[in-house]
Amino acid sequence: MKNDSLVFVTDASFLKAKDGVFLRYHIHLPAGWYKGDPLVLILTGRAECLDKYDRMAALFSEKKVAVVRKDWRGQGGSGRMLRDPQKGHVENFELYRMDLLQIMEQVVAPLQPGRVLLLGHSMGSHLALQCILQGCRNIHAAVLGSPMFSIDTGPLPWPVVSEICRAAVRLGQGGAYIPGGGPFNPRAAFVGNNLTHDEEHFYRFQNFLKKHRSFQMGAPTLGWVHAADVSMQSLWDALAGKRKTLPLLILSGGEDRVVHPEMHRKAVRLLPGARHVIFPGGRHEIYMETRSIREKVWQQIEVFLMSIGFFKEP
Repeated sequence: MKNDSLVFVTDASFLKAKDGVFLRYHIHLPAGWYKGDPLVLILTGRAECLDKYDRMAALFSEKKVAVVRKDWRGQGGSGRMLRDPQKGHVENFELYRMDLLQIMEQVVAPLQPGRVLLLGHSMGSHLALQCILQGCRNIHAAVLGSPMFSIDTGPLPWPVVSEICRAAVRLGQGGAYIPGGGPFNPRAAFVGNNLTHDEEHFYRFQNFLKKHRSFQMGAPTLGWVHAADVSMQSLWDALAGKRKTLPLLILSGGEDRVVHPEMHRKAVRLLPGARHVIFPGGRHEIYMETRSIREKVWQQIEVFLMSIGFFKEP
C-alpha cells in the first residue's frame, strides 16, 4: 500500500444528540449503490476519529458497500465532554449507546440499506456487542476487532484500578486524568508503542493529529475508566444470560497489551456460532497492523461476509 498521508474528511456532517452534543459522521455511497444494498457502520476506538478508517472504508467501497463512519462524543470532531478537550471522558457508556442508536435511526435508516454490518475496534467493538445484546434492530452481523471486554492494566490488578476510579468519581474527581496520564504527546515514538508493528500507520495518524490539533485526545479520565468498568460488567452479565444467533466475527491480536485476548475466547464460548480468529504477532490495532497481517484480517472478513451473503450479488 502506498505511503500516503491521512486526509481530513471535509464533507462530514453533524447531527445533534438528544442532550445537545454535536456528533460528526460521514456517508459514502459507492457508484452503483442503491437502496437495499449492503452498508457498513464503522465504530472507532477510544481517542480515534472517522478519518483514520479511510483505508478500511475504501476496501468496503470497492465491494459496493455503503460506508458510514462516526466520531463518538468527546473525541474526533464531535463535541467534547469537559472544558479541557484533551481529556477522554464520559460519565456513562449509555450515552455512547444512545448516540449509536440515533445514528442508526437518523443516518443509516433513511438510506434504506439491505444488510447492515457493524465493524468495530476496541471500544467500538464493545459498544457494538452491547447494542446487539440489548436488542438493537436492523443489524445483520458484526465484526469485532480487538473488542474491549476487559482492559490490561499491567502490574496493577484490575480490581484495584476499579476501586480507585470508583472512589474518585464518588469524591467528585472523575474528570481527572488517570495516574500518569496527560494530554496528547506529539513526540510519541513508534519504538515501544503497544498499538501496532506498522510504522507507517503509526506515524500516519500521529502526523494527522499534529496537523489537526482539535482532534487530539490525551489519556482517559478516572471517570471514563469507571464508566468503562460498569459497562464491561453489564456486558458480561448480558452474555451470561442471553444467547444470540447474530453472525459475529471476533478478531484478536496475539500480542495485544491493551485488552485481553483470552477474554475474547471466553466471550466466544458464550456466543454460539461466533467465529474467533487470532493473528499471531498482531497488536491492539489489528486493522492498522503490518501489511501481511492486514491482508489476513481482510481475508477473514471477506470469507465471513461471503458466508452470510452480505455482499451485493454481481
